[in-house]
Amino acid sequence: MIPILGTLLAIAALLINLAAPDNLLLPDLSGALLIAALAARRRHWPWVLPLLLLHDLILYWEPWPPTLLAVIAALLLLVRIDLRLGAALPQRVALLVIALIPMAIEGWNPRAIALTLLLAVALWYWIRDLAIPSPNGEQMQPETR
Repeated sequence: MIPILGTLLAIAALLINLAAPDNLLLPDLSGALLIAALAARRRHWPWVLPLLLLHDLILYWEPWPPTLLAVIAALLLLVRIDLRLGAALPQRVALLVIALIPMAIEGWNPRAIALTLLLAVALWYWIRDLAIPSPNGEQMQPETR
């Protein structure tokens, strides 16, 4: 996924979340997209982390959600494990679940959290299976890590 396209999609999803009424059960669209990008490919970290900070600032009105330090520590631990052992499904699922902890702390509806998790899993597999264009114009195989 091109960072510009991912950034524009995340901002559009955030605007949809902000425009939706409070009584409408809606997943965190932007959060699901960003979390899925993290789970899909390791190289997305440089552009996803600033967008997650912007997401939290705009959606929660504070740059540091209550459990942000614990979440960052857990995510960094998962990245370290991922680098040492290789990408594995349990590590990626743990990353998704840990990244959704601030939603539970902020009092989101449990069904909205579940919808966000399901959307993140679907987006994760879609982003992972995207073909990567090479510099010479050929299509490369999707990453296995």
